[in-house]
Amino acid sequence: MELLKLEDQALFQLADHDPLLEHVSRLWEDRDWIQRVFVRKVRDQSNKELKSKIICSLLQRDREGVLPNARQIVIPLLESGCTRSLRIDMSNGLPDKEENSRFLQLLDNCFLSGLQGYVDELLGLSIQTFNWLPTKTTPSMFNYNAPRQQPNTQISAEEMLYSMSKSFEKNKLSSRPARDFFLAILRKFVLKDKPAPPRKLDGHGYAHKPRGCGGRKCKLCPELDRFLTSSTEEQRQFLMMDEYQSRHIETQLPSDLFGCMTVSMATIAPATTTGNTKLFALTVVKLVREDEKEMREYEGRVEKLVAKVRPLRTEYVRTLLGDGPYGECVMLDGLLHGDGIALREAGNSKTNEKRRAEDDLQGLQAKR
Repeated sequence: MELLKLEDQALFQLADHDPLLEHVSRLWEDRDWIQRVFVRKVRDQSNKELKSKIICSLLQRDREGVLPNARQIVIPLLESGCTRSLRIDMSNGLPDKEENSRFLQLLDNCFLSGLQGYVDELLGLSIQTFNWLPTKTTPSMFNYNAPRQQPNTQISAEEMLYSMSKSFEKNKLSSRPARDFFLAILRKFVLKDKPAPPRKLDGHGYAHKPRGCGGRKCKLCPELDRFLTSSTEEQRQFLMMDEYQSRHIETQLPSDLFGCMTVSMATIAPATTTGNTKLFALTVVKLVREDEKEMREYEGRVEKLVAKVRPLRTEYVRTLLGDGPYGECVMLDGLLHGDGIALREAGNSKTNEKRRAEDDLQGLQAKR
């Protein structure tokens, strides 16, 4: 690339990186050209990958002694407002792997060249983009930028945090912006689905949540809800005028929690059948205590969350975040504790109760 062509060219591609560096290597002593042409040209580029690569190359050559005073070229470039365009933009969610690598490489080179002030500035500017994230998220929102990316290029929050922790640890980075950036990713993306312990059902025992239809004219579901919320009743028989009423009750009850069986009362007690009127008996058995099921689901979600943060349980991360945030966000203090955990310890007795309830239901079917 000729010098005059470079000065007239407005936009550059990544392929122009080497020719641009060649001109800088020849003209680095011409401070006027560096400021008037090179810094201005690079600053005005929209391609942050090109700008980052130029900055990293200049700093690396300065450290290696290949291009003396290249660091002094980078400083006015960063001071020209270029840092805002070089931050990592989190307003649409997590970046792809290439963007994450670009940003960490830029931070790494700035730190190695003694430019920690710009490292903190880049992190601080990046944190500002978090404020643009919606407070409520949907799963599709966090398939971050998927329409514009190829498969397997999306980085997960835990991958990003792990690579960041290794880069920060290598450079012994412990500044407030580094801490805030790390915590922001943890809280916005990793802990956004932090599970809440299941609520205790009143009376415990066999109590379940009400599951009736809530219809004002329904006369069946109020009785159903009284049975469900009872802490002492394990099973109940409901008398129905027809099979439709029986089906109405059954549709309210998940099959993994309840066993249902409908029989004609004519089969059990023929005297109950008169004329064209036929009664049906619906027997409902509570197979599993609802708080046990909810606790199993809760513990499963906790285990998945622990797997995400386990690689971050290092002395460096604890020092970076401080004991309080480290305990809350990485060690998940308090999340695994509570009365509900006793359900797992009592798992054998719970299993026996479920088996006994299932046996009761099979006994009813045998009678039929």
